Amino acid sequence: AIAGAFNIASNRPSDQFDASARALYSPQGRAYGVEAAAGGPINATTAYRVAVIDSGMAGWLNNVNLGTRLPNQDNKAARLSLLFKPNADLDATFKIEGGSDSGVRPLQIVSCPPPPPLQSPANCRTALSLGLPVGLDSNANAESAGQEQKITTKESVLTVNYRQWGHTLTSVTGYHGYRFFLNQDAD
Repeated sequence: AIAGAFNIASNRPSDQFDASARALYSPQGRAYGVEAAAGGPINATTAYRVAVIDSGMAGWLNNVNLGTRLPNQDNKAARLSLLFKPNADLDATFKIEGGSDSGVRPLQIVSCPPPPPLQSPANCRTALSLGLPVGLDSNANAESAGQEQKITTKESVLTVNYRQWGHTLTSVTGYHGYRFFLNQDAD
């Protein structure tokens, strides 16, 4: 991997009940986030943990074509983990999770007009002739209707550990699904 490898380990189910929650809100961009998790024993050999998150924003840029605020985002994800541990030699953890990320991430015309000696590209000349907003400090953009991006993911993994003869044999079986949709009018 060019940037290195990531190993992200979520909290495992345990034999003690625990729960947590947190929320945030920012008036700039009307950004919000809510997340919660809970877990504990189901019986003497089985435990669970569930975690959910919902976050998003309504944006800080004014779209002069549509009269809407951008970027707008809606992100949701959930995970359920089950731990089965019938004895000290064997444990199996099944984890299933999924999420969706949708919204509009706007494009802004920047460096328009470009500094000398560069010439303005055609899209820059068109934007200036139509009086469209340019520059990062304008807090405005002029995208067309129908722009959006959607990402959905789903994963499941079964991890089985068997300890015997001073060794641990581990089996990891998983599935990962990823769907990406982008409708972007980049001219």
